[in-house]
Amino acid sequence: MTGAFGSLVHEKRTSLAITMPELARRSGLSVSYISRIEHGQRMTFSRATVQALAKALALQAPDLDRVLLESFTGKPWAASRSKAD
Repeated sequence: MTGAFGSLVHEKRTSLAITMPELARRSGLSVSYISRIEHGQRMTFSRATVQALAKALALQAPDLDRVLLESFTGKPWAASRSKAD
């Protein structure tokens, strides 16, 4: 099962044509850690991890808001927004 945050990281990484080793270099995280995130094997994240990935993926609002929400709640952005509306 892939978590919402992991899916978002994978989506952004592939849309930018960045390999996992390149994302690891940019973020300071290991390739295995990024792989576990993308495959939903990690479901909780420190603020530092989220910020490192957001910076490495050059995320800006609303994608940055989406990353923060999904990483801390584990819920997809669309589902969270529909409840808030």
